[in-house]
Amino acid sequence: MAGRSATMPARAIPREPVRAVTGPWLGWASVGAATVWLILGVSALRLAYILWLCPYTLAEDEAHYWEWSRRLDWSYYSKGPGIAWIIAASRAFFDSLGLPAAEGAVRAPSVLLGAVAAAGVAGLARDITRDNRVAFIAALLVLLTPAFQVASTMMTIDIAYLAMWAVAAWAGWRALEGESRWAWVVLGAAIGAGFLVKYTMALIIPGIVAYAVIRRHRLRPAPGWPAWAALGAAAALLGALPIVIWNAQNDWPTARHLLGHLGLAGGDMPVAPGRGWRYNPLWTVNYLALQFAVMLPASILFIAGAAMAWRRRHKEADEWPARLYPLLLAAPVLLFYLAVTLATDVEPNWPIAAYVPLFVLGGWYVVTSHDAYLSGGRHRRSAIMTWRFTMMVGLTTGLLMLRLDVMAESRLARWTEAVLRSAGAFRESQKVIPTGRFMGADVMAASAASHGGALREETGREPFYISSVYGRASQLAYYLPGQPAVYSPGPRTGGRPTQYDFWPDTDLENPALRGRPAVLVGGDIDQWRPAFAEVREIGQLAGETKKGRLTFVGIGYRGFPRAARSAR
Repeated sequence: MAGRSATMPARAIPREPVRAVTGPWLGWASVGAATVWLILGVSALRLAYILWLCPYTLAEDEAHYWEWSRRLDWSYYSKGPGIAWIIAASRAFFDSLGLPAAEGAVRAPSVLLGAVAAAGVAGLARDITRDNRVAFIAALLVLLTPAFQVASTMMTIDIAYLAMWAVAAWAGWRALEGESRWAWVVLGAAIGAGFLVKYTMALIIPGIVAYAVIRRHRLRPAPGWPAWAALGAAAALLGALPIVIWNAQNDWPTARHLLGHLGLAGGDMPVAPGRGWRYNPLWTVNYLALQFAVMLPASILFIAGAAMAWRRRHKEADEWPARLYPLLLAAPVLLFYLAVTLATDVEPNWPIAAYVPLFVLGGWYVVTSHDAYLSGGRHRRSAIMTWRFTMMVGLTTGLLMLRLDVMAESRLARWTEAVLRSAGAFRESQKVIPTGRFMGADVMAASAASHGGALREETGREPFYISSVYGRASQLAYYLPGQPAVYSPGPRTGGRPTQYDFWPDTDLENPALRGRPAVLVGGDIDQWRPAFAEVREIGQLAGETKKGRLTFVGIGYRGFPRAARSAR
């Protein structure tokens, strides 16, 4: 890395500072301030919406991470502590201002992290292409792509993960090609912080290493870079330290959780004897199809940008490394999850970090295509139309997402549901827009509290609440009066262990619970009967939209049978 081959040109990528491009298209965006104002403006609107206008209750994952945030620890069963620390800091900030720590306090960091993600992509685009217009378009793509819009208004691990990925990608380029010493430290810190949120943050390392190996004789690191790289490595390892400490104290449950996701022996889910490895080709087909669909229409720009970069790799050889870098960063993520499909199905959002560097190629393709088209170039009209369609979809989706409850009751939605039901594609209760996933948790909690009040009057004892689904348990914990501890049985009723199995105040073996009544959400009556003297079905909670999810009341809690208690 430190030396250069005598037979190779010394200059592969120009080092001149970013210059204002005065091309025929989007000339006003050639000033870097345009991108800054874009990000700030969109973020301000999102923050105002989240704090004062958002009608949605906390989703199950959001509520579960909120549960983590009020029990801060070194790490947690399924993920690192980063998301809990972020939410806890936001709640403390709102409390310090005397503002109510409602849903807005939980979700506010998502807006800031969304801005960081857009800024990181814009910075990488500017440094790679030396064109502020590309930075502007890349940031705009981040802000308007539907999957990223959702991530930037909900407090889940995705947006924190994406923000750190964008910062690390930018810092990696500046460390290798920008002669920046501090970029090594920022790179390591971003990897460490991202690892605290999601373990696959480590997948950015193979892409950066691959680029460094390919370009080893032409890289432009700062003098004395090894010492700074060592500092960066130390910063990255700090991100793993809390997770290692917690797992060592708790017999490595996270490793078993990850193995359980893959259906492998040693995981937290039992593997049937003689089952062995089984592969369903639909897992791979679904993965490939959904990855293209989930990022539409931006995915078309990504593919077109990659194809154009490949075609020009010889003609514009000096620029090829800059276009190769985003591809190398994306490849390990996409290939890793492609390999995962050999063992299990992959959720559409799992590989989402792969698209962070590809926004740069998408922005470059858009700007280059417009310049070529306006200067009389051929075969670029399709690019213009794709770009316009991308903006139309992004703006329309962004507006519709603000009030999906209104859209769900619109004539169009009802007509679509009627057509799908008549064709046999929809059940009677099925909705085009499943608002139950992000609305009604407060109504369900009020209904559960009402049943709890009835139990209090009937038995003279304080009831407690159990949900067979940990996400629903978290929603109840947030929306029940007084935000009490809520319980989830996990392995006791045949489910997977959850974080509820590791907290003392949600331990179902607590002797103080014996003899008390409980409201039991989900599961079936046979699961609850062994733990109570009497169990009665009371139907669904008000606001419950999950078909078949019933609620029961239990009288005289006596604990689950010993054979069903193993949680770790």
